[in-house]
Amino acid sequence: GLSNLRELQGYFMNRVAAFLRQNGRRSIVWNDGAYGGNLDPDIVLHVWFPDPDDAVGIHVAKGGQLISAPVDRCYCDYPHGEHPQRPIYELPMATDGTVIGGQTLHWSEHIRTPERLQELAWPRGVAIAERCWSGVGDYDDFCNRLKAMFPVFGDFGVVATPAESWDPNPEEAKRQKDAFHAQFDAANDGEKYEAQLAMM
Repeated sequence: GLSNLRELQGYFMNRVAAFLRQNGRRSIVWNDGAYGGNLDPDIVLHVWFPDPDDAVGIHVAKGGQLISAPVDRCYCDYPHGEHPQRPIYELPMATDGTVIGGQTLHWSEHIRTPERLQELAWPRGVAIAERCWSGVGDYDDFCNRLKAMFPVFGDFGVVATPAESWDPNPEEAKRQKDAFHAQFDAANDGEKYEAQLAMM
């Protein structure tokens, strides 16, 4: 009775989720798993990708819940010029219980050192944490409080991005974005690729 591959995907995920449910676990899937319209409502959607057909809204209408992590602001393997800190802090979150959390993501295939990973993660991770726990406050106040945390980062050996780099000006943002996106085109040219990574 399935009419397309998207429905097949939903059917398969429902089977897996049922097995996990029987073993005391709850499933979380990427939001494209809901595109077939037949995903069980107890499966949580990790919303990362644009949703042109409102599959997420349909899932929520059936009682489903969400984790908010849109690629256009929460993917923190991107440089600050692509995803500055302010939009992460101001991530829209529903207040009706449908959104049960948020997340920043760090895909590391283009991150070459642990220090660079930490720079990309911190303090953007603090921004999403405050957003999810406390709601949107005043961004400037948040930044002032965050600057006071840098001695704590130092005590724990965390390499965090300095305040002047959280929200780059348009020229610097363009430079970072160009370097970041060029790395995909340069994947077959090792020397050029490494040079571009060094610019990020």
